[in-house]
Amino acid sequence: MKRKLTIAFLFLLIAGAAAAQYRSANWPLTYNNLVLKITKDTLARDSLSNGTHGFCANTSISDNEGNLLFYSQGVDARNKMGGLMDSGCCLCESLQDPANCDATENGNPHFQGALILPVPGNTNQFYLFIKDMDSVFTNGPEQPMRVTASIIDMSESGGLGMVVNRMLPVLTPFATLSDSRMTACQHANGRDWWLVNHEYNTNKIFTQLITPDSIYQPLEQNTGMPGLEPDYTGWSLFSPDGSRFATSTGGMGKITLLDFDRCTGVFSNPKYINYANGEAYFYLAFSPRGRFLYGGDEEYLRQFDLQDTNVNNSSVLMVHDTAQFPGLGSLVLMPNNKIYIAGWTGMGESLSVIDSPDLKCPDCAFHLRSVYVPNSLLIQNVPNFPNYNMGPLVGSGCDTLNTTSPNLSKGEGQMQIRPNPADNVAYIEMGIQGDYQLMLFNEVGQLLLTKETGQ
Repeated sequence: MKRKLTIAFLFLLIAGAAAAQYRSANWPLTYNNLVLKITKDTLARDSLSNGTHGFCANTSISDNEGNLLFYSQGVDARNKMGGLMDSGCCLCESLQDPANCDATENGNPHFQGALILPVPGNTNQFYLFIKDMDSVFTNGPEQPMRVTASIIDMSESGGLGMVVNRMLPVLTPFATLSDSRMTACQHANGRDWWLVNHEYNTNKIFTQLITPDSIYQPLEQNTGMPGLEPDYTGWSLFSPDGSRFATSTGGMGKITLLDFDRCTGVFSNPKYINYANGEAYFYLAFSPRGRFLYGGDEEYLRQFDLQDTNVNNSSVLMVHDTAQFPGLGSLVLMPNNKIYIAGWTGMGESLSVIDSPDLKCPDCAFHLRSVYVPNSLLIQNVPNFPNYNMGPLVGSGCDTLNTTSPNLSKGEGQMQIRPNPADNVAYIEMGIQGDYQLMLFNEVGQLLLTKETGQ
């Protein structure tokens, strides 16, 4: 019997994701009050009217069209002009070294030490999460002791935004936190979020659910490799569809790969990618479709094929950069589906880029220090972006905010649409085999396409 799947929601899902695809378009640079804007058709360096220099922490958020709303480098909140947002000063504390929370001096030293998430269900408000250093250590460097959340309302101050709640403690573990490795994944309902942090020098992961009215206490799991020192260069991130999670530190010795359940926030099925001799892949990025994982350090960059039955053997060395200065740096997937690699760009003022990261290298087209960014001086801290475009996991069983076909029983479809957002082509994968009739409607109910498929 042919199953009829009327997918009027498909257009809305793709169009809705496409409308949000430029939330992560703006990359605040470290010096000279600059921002690098990258969309599908644009790579432009813009100057801000004001600003300050940063160090490692870096995050921003833009509107649906890619216009910068505000940003932070882990010390304060800055509006789209680069000026200090109303009540946006001094959102970080450090008792041992106050310069780490002073934008005019050192700046926040933690990669992935700041992150912006929309407040679920509120189109005007955002959470700014910052790792800060709230205790003094007498032996060794100061470690983050907590994560705070400040609430920013963009309807205030004539659209420039205002911090309406400051430094609310949301994670205060009894132990210290990893220097870096704060990230997030959208819940399978497409509205809520999972905030993820790591305990210092262990394999404990803290996962917190964020809903319209609460930030819940963390679910704690011990899984994967412990994040051994040096962990200040570590990185954590989710695959674009949220099904996989990768984390690594300079001392871990392996990349940890975990499966992730977007409904429950539970990690499972740990697997490991070994460091090659003399290499340490503490900078990570997934390809847009999630097949490839890229890992690197200051000298080496590699591609790993996660579909290979032996991921370690799939490794492709893309570059061994022997230049002492500048070196390679952290990686970020931008809205044009290219991966950019920061570095101590110095007088060269250029980024490296992977033009086609969904292809197996060398077809991935890596270019070392090929993207010239004039007057940038130093580009070491890529922005910490979650995937704002993930959307609901249709048919997941916890997709309570969206309506699918009544002809499918709960959980039966497990339908996935890739890539999402899509420009011209989208692939639809059903969870069970069968004959299907697909009917695609636009937002005003016009039938655009009817397609019958066999097994």
